[in-house]
Amino acid sequence: MDGTTATQSSIAAATRSGLVRVGDKWMYPEDEDTTNGSYEHRKRAREMEQTADKARQLTRVAEDYGAHHVADFLPVKVLDHFEERAAAARQGREAVQEEQYAEHRLDERNVGYRMLARQGWQTGTGLGIEQQGITAPIAASAHASNVQNAAGLGQHRPEALQDNEDEFSLYRKRMMLAYKYRPNPLNNPRRDYY
Repeated sequence: MDGTTATQSSIAAATRSGLVRVGDKWMYPEDEDTTNGSYEHRKRAREMEQTADKARQLTRVAEDYGAHHVADFLPVKVLDHFEERAAAARQGREAVQEEQYAEHRLDERNVGYRMLARQGWQTGTGLGIEQQGITAPIAASAHASNVQNAAGLGQHRPEALQDNEDEFSLYRKRMMLAYKYRPNPLNNPRRDYY
């Protein structure tokens, strides 16, 4: 076997084992130059810079009020909305999300609004010839990009309220909600866990 064939076989073996050639040395990709941190570290640092003010605010509130339990950080408005959704689920009805609609209400600047108005529609009336259609807006999912929303038939989100919830289950889901509002003294980037 000549030198060229031996070199080619050693290159092939090194490539199969995951090594890459950097200059005149063979290295594993994990051995990259990390003087300013790896890509993941730099990405995480950018996220932490973006959330630093919010983290300080959450931590300051926790210190000022002496809150210790995760439920202490749940805003009253969010808690009231959760309680309304829980009551609606127990009674077997759909929870009204008027406040979301009020915040994002369409007005004359919207093209769809103007198109419907030209066809005779007025705010607060239903669609159709006899105006018997629904008047409540169809709510968009807050987690539309979440993979679990497209998981398939029979799947549901873990924080979704059901009509057969017991007190423990409601408490657990309330704490899942409160977890989003907990203090953040180390400024760890927040991720949606569910």
